[in-house]
Amino acid sequence: AMDCSLVSDGAAAFLVTTAERAKDMKTTPVYITGVGEGYSHQYISSAKSVDGVRQGLGRAGRRAMEVAGITPDDLDLVEIYDSFSFTPLIALEGFGICGPGEAKLGGKLPMNTHGGLIRQAHLGAMHHIVEAVLQLRGEADDTARGGGDHQVPGAKTAISNGSGGILAATSAIVLSNE
Repeated sequence: AMDCSLVSDGAAAFLVTTAERAKDMKTTPVYITGVGEGYSHQYISSAKSVDGVRQGLGRAGRRAMEVAGITPDDLDLVEIYDSFSFTPLIALEGFGICGPGEAKLGGKLPMNTHGGLIRQAHLGAMHHIVEAVLQLRGEADDTARGGGDHQVPGAKTAISNGSGGILAATSAIVLSNE
């Protein structure tokens, strides 16, 4: 049970508008600078290898960074879909943040700063996007609500992803406060 997120009820929401309209909002705007999608197999049993899954997940992240005009070195944090403990590791490798077999928990790049789905329960990838936005706004200190200070100092650029169909299809989004 410690290796996978528990299925639970919950909710998350965010408002998407134009950059022009965002300037008039009360909160600091965060911009969508890149998006990407990837697909590798229909069912996990039809995936040819872990590398095939890695490439499908990775395609989305690499494309989102390409659209945003950045490389993994430009990222300040990652909020990666983590239905199972190995899922973000495969995504980190597929995104090109590290090489195959090099991903590990506790690396130099802050990941799933809110604890991820394994800590929160399986509430969906929207929670990762909400956390990325809070980080990029400098609002991730929720000690007043008992959540602790998990703010990444100076965070400007983040990538997040979601996956479905037993790691078959994934989407990724790059967000920036600049």
